[in-house]
Amino acid sequence: MEYFKTLNPNNSKLLKSINEIPTSRHTIERRISEINKDFETKLENDIKDCTAFSLLLDESTDITESPQLTIFIRFVFEDATLKEKLLDLITLKDTTRGIDIKEALDVTLKLKNIPREKLVAIEM
Repeated sequence: MEYFKTLNPNNSKLLKSINEIPTSRHTIERRISEINKDFETKLENDIKDCTAFSLLLDESTDITESPQLTIFIRFVFEDATLKEKLLDLITLKDTTRGIDIKEALDVTLKLKNIPREKLVAIEM
């Protein structure tokens, strides 16, 4: 119960701590870059360590009627554990034809240096 008391929005210690968090534009940019770098490092390690991986593609249209492609990657490791991550969210040019999806997928795999040797399935 003590934990919930510290999260109370009227808790003066909590408010003071929040107000002391640096929020300059450069600080935020640096932190976002560090988070992104950490994500990329973990992705590279998962690709290196996994036995195989598959991709899950989901096409949809956003609120502005722009076609979107969401790509998830699922890893299988030697100890039979699984891990799934969002790999990319891509705004497609105009349509969600097969060729548009293939080209977007090819670009993502190339940009993220994902080898195809361990790719065992693509689901849609």
